[in-house]
Amino acid sequence: MVVKDAVVTAVAEAVGLSDDQVRQVFAAFRMVQEGDPVGTIAKDPETGAVAVRISQNGLPVWKVNTVSGDEWQDAQPRLDGWEILFQPE
Repeated sequence: MVVKDAVVTAVAEAVGLSDDQVRQVFAAFRMVQEGDPVGTIAKDPETGAVAVRISQNGLPVWKVNTVSGDEWQDAQPRLDGWEILFQPE
């Protein structure tokens, strides 16, 4: 995704950020989008936690569930060191 300077400047002015801050937001968005596909299931071999890549408000995130029942979301594109149990084609 190429973001034109005029778009960056317009967004920066609209939300009160600098052009560099807006570029960083677009870079982070791009990084999240490039992660494992929605529907991927992974397991942490150390803790037994299981994560499912879901789409929330249009952004892919990991929904992580631990063996003790705790749950949280993680916006990392990939869960390094986790075993992939299933990945959609």
